[in-house]
Amino acid sequence: MEAQQPVPLPGAVAPTAETAARASFEVAGRPWRLRNLPFAVADRSASQREAFVTFKSGGSVMEGNTGCNPIRASYELQGAALRIRNLEGTLMPCPDGVTFEALFIQALSDTAEWREDDGALVLLNADGYQLAIFDRTAP
Repeated sequence: MEAQQPVPLPGAVAPTAETAARASFEVAGRPWRLRNLPFAVADRSASQREAFVTFKSGGSVMEGNTGCNPIRASYELQGAALRIRNLEGTLMPCPDGVTFEALFIQALSDTAEWREDDGALVLLNADGYQLAIFDRTAP
């Protein structure tokens, strides 16, 4: 008797190289330093610290800093989908960085999905436009 070939279930999607790469790329559990806001025309002030985010492992909390103010939000991560909600932070005045901070917060709020690009974390809006690019930092 010949062995039967497995039959895919209805609606099942075969794994692709992209889904395998996405599975091995860890978004949560490490800090991500902001490299670039591709659409931003305002630069961060030289007096500002580095902007970063950390998606906490085993939970749904994102913490970070805009380069001036600490921020915190909830997030949902399912495959390529990434939603950042309930973003809050302190309101300390930011020397020369108010516009940059507002653009960074807007980019996080508009995030609908993510992708990996040569080790970088790229946040995208629902139309697929790049909102922010982050580099890994040491854990």
